[in-house]
Amino acid sequence: MRSGIKKLTARTVVVTTKTDQSLRGALTAVHSDSVTLSGPMILTPDAETDGVSLGGDVLIPLANVNFIQVVAPAAV
Repeated sequence: MRSGIKKLTARTVVVTTKTDQSLRGALTAVHSDSVTLSGPMILTPDAETDGVSLGGDVLIPLANVNFIQVVAPAAV
């Protein structure tokens, strides 16, 4: 599974967790047990706002990842 995720490095993704949180950010690293997002935002169901910016980086355990959606192409 990780090799497929590594191909998404440097892309903007939305990670939806098994706890029903969605985070958007640049996928910057894939570890054996987690993924790292830079510039993350917690997405909210409120269409009025883009979400809540967290700043910095976040590590999301792979055990808590439901799915990852690519929302922007790789930077050139």
